[in-house]
Amino acid sequence: MEDEAGLLHVSRTKRCFPPPPDNTEQQPCKVRLMELDPDTGTETLPAIQTVHAATITSTASSVSLTPTVDKSNSSVSNFQPETTETYSEPLFSSLRSHHANNRCQERKALNSKDFYTPHCPNVHSQFEPNKSQPQQVEIPHRIWQCSPPQQESSPSLKSSTCKDKNSPNSACNHSDEDVLPSSRCQNILELPNSILLYIFQYLTISQRLCCVALVCTKWYELSKDPSLWRIICFQDLTHMCITDEILDKVTSYSNHVIHLDLSNIMGFTLNGISSLLKKCRHLIYLSLKGCCCLPDSAFRLISQHLPDLQQLCLDDCFAVTNETMIEIFINCSKLTHVSVSSHLNSKAVLTLASHCPGLKLLHISYCEAVDALAELFQKCKQLENINISNCPLTDQHLMHLSKLSNLKHIYLNSVNMSSKAAKEIAKNCTQLQTMSLCFNDCVDDDCIATVARYARNLKVLKCIRCSITDQGLTAIGQNCHNLQKLDVSFCNQISNEGVNFVSNKCSKLHFLGLFSCENVETDFLLELEKNYPHILFYCFNLEYNRLIKRASEQGYL
Repeated sequence: MEDEAGLLHVSRTKRCFPPPPDNTEQQPCKVRLMELDPDTGTETLPAIQTVHAATITSTASSVSLTPTVDKSNSSVSNFQPETTETYSEPLFSSLRSHHANNRCQERKALNSKDFYTPHCPNVHSQFEPNKSQPQQVEIPHRIWQCSPPQQESSPSLKSSTCKDKNSPNSACNHSDEDVLPSSRCQNILELPNSILLYIFQYLTISQRLCCVALVCTKWYELSKDPSLWRIICFQDLTHMCITDEILDKVTSYSNHVIHLDLSNIMGFTLNGISSLLKKCRHLIYLSLKGCCCLPDSAFRLISQHLPDLQQLCLDDCFAVTNETMIEIFINCSKLTHVSVSSHLNSKAVLTLASHCPGLKLLHISYCEAVDALAELFQKCKQLENINISNCPLTDQHLMHLSKLSNLKHIYLNSVNMSSKAAKEIAKNCTQLQTMSLCFNDCVDDDCIATVARYARNLKVLKCIRCSITDQGLTAIGQNCHNLQKLDVSFCNQISNEGVNFVSNKCSKLHFLGLFSCENVETDFLLELEKNYPHILFYCFNLEYNRLIKRASEQGYL
């Protein structure tokens, strides 16, 4: 029916049994909600409600409730009484007051120290209430659960919808125990805190602070949970200005930050990075890649404050000196991953080899200390990932790489070597998964055939601008059945036949680089795209067509 305000309501009748006692004690009674169909007059029984007898008039034998429908939201926001032996307004004032008191108690509990850490292998939260506290019941809208009285205290009625965080009636601070094990979650707001925190770990910093924190009070508090801020990565804010205040704020949510990625971040000063490194003494991973504005004194702080550092990336940090790198290698002896694009001298390389014997990853391009590198290969037997591109190494130096039995990824781009060195590495390093031999004229069909025959676990093979023909692609297709990515761009002797063979034989292949392969026809590649839709064929004409198609779909053309 329609009231004076023009709002449509559903008729409901309430029958209370047993009748409320005459005393003023707040004893719970069960109220059965009867829905009346306005057309047929048929009664339906949706649920049973538990309320307090003290809030019900003792002379009321049957009452009716009308749900108020919010125009901006289709869900039922609250229940308001009508007068025909109905509830009076003080009833709902009492409920709202009771709910507000519960909210105040919950806020006080959050500020107390009686917390426990949930048994979750991935997420540890400090916002869980003590398990010894009385268990609360989550009440979804339109279905009210029955909760027995606990220690003469009235059950709290909570709304399932999470309102604005500034609203006094917001019901966001419920714990994992708020959700009954036997009931199914109606929406994401009813999920336990541990699951929400696990989901929030996959969000970026800006998504946590600018989106999650604005949903409700509960999510605002969870967005500041220390477990979310032990790994800090500004991957969505690269090339943006991040001030010292922002860095200090983001790193203040947890006192045990272990991962910090500031790649290509600008705006912070020497004082900001100094304060940050002093505070984050438990760092295991640190990346300052592209922070070319920092002076050498900023990098010297790494050796002073991060003794537990294991992974360090200083690519494109041109201000760092060899003396600073030597101090870092001496004081950070737990280093296992080092990526430096600066020109290290022999003393720095030998210091790294002697003080960091557990080295597993080494990216050290443009290093001219080739004799020191050869000695490093002999001492660091656990190396798994090596990038020594653009280093003037000879076959004599590279032969030491063939003795690294754990080697899985190697990058030998623009290295002065012969095909013999590449063959020896492929024969002895049987765990190879990635091999990059770009810009080496010595890499021919015979070399590739040997590599493909021995390195059968290869997943990535890059041979850009090498002397490869269809014969080399045939050897790859016959032996490298686990290959996922192959790049033979600028190999002008490759034709349609070789491309078709490797596409057919390598069933796991999903990328094939053919940029500037003049003998491979575009029409032929268009036909291959239809026959092998799981493979991305990369060449200029196809990329141009894809770009035009995307622009047309987005309305730019």
